[in-house]
Amino acid sequence: MSNRKHFSLCVLSLALALSSAPARADEWRVQIGLSYLNNFDDLVDRYEDNLEAEWRAAGFWVIKDDDTEGLPIGLSIHPYYQYDNGLRLGGGVGPAAIIYGDVDHFQLPLCLDVGYTLAPSAPTTPYVRAGLSYHVADGDYVEDSKLGFIAGVGIELFRNKDLAFGVEAAYDSAETEIEIWGTRQTDDIKVAEFSIRGFIVF
Repeated sequence: MSNRKHFSLCVLSLALALSSAPARADEWRVQIGLSYLNNFDDLVDRYEDNLEAEWRAAGFWVIKDDDTEGLPIGLSIHPYYQYDNGLRLGGGVGPAAIIYGDVDHFQLPLCLDVGYTLAPSAPTTPYVRAGLSYHVADGDYVEDSKLGFIAGVGIELFRNKDLAFGVEAAYDSAETEIEIWGTRQTDDIKVAEFSIRGFIVF
């Protein structure tokens, strides 16, 4: 079964779980924030190396300065359903990894997860979450994306207010296969292997 079929099955499973949830459910919450991707520079380096290899193959022995831009920080949105007993079911979109200029790359992580919030009625509480991750990727040298595992630990502050805040550290094993130009090999890059996210919650 392909990675996309696996992910579709996970989406369906989450939907069924939500529809069969107990009546004592608390509420939907949404985390919106900025995430830092630790391996974004590895992705940029691979693109720059490929671009240089293409230029040399075309006869440019003096390589010009390439115009390759991008930021290791992106917007992410993580909605989840919080139950009274601390269980939480949710997912996430982002942060997008974008490279532009002489080359183009777009990568959008998607995830589904199950977690637990310690003392969900308290104004300040830590939480853990774990699930599956898949990165939708497209670009000049993208070959494929591989389904991965994601796990995170975080804390939310001022949960008794209309607008709360939080921070999270996460690990994401999902890989993107990037062509090594001029060879039959690929470079498997975990762009979001480790990430730090600051967010607001409403």
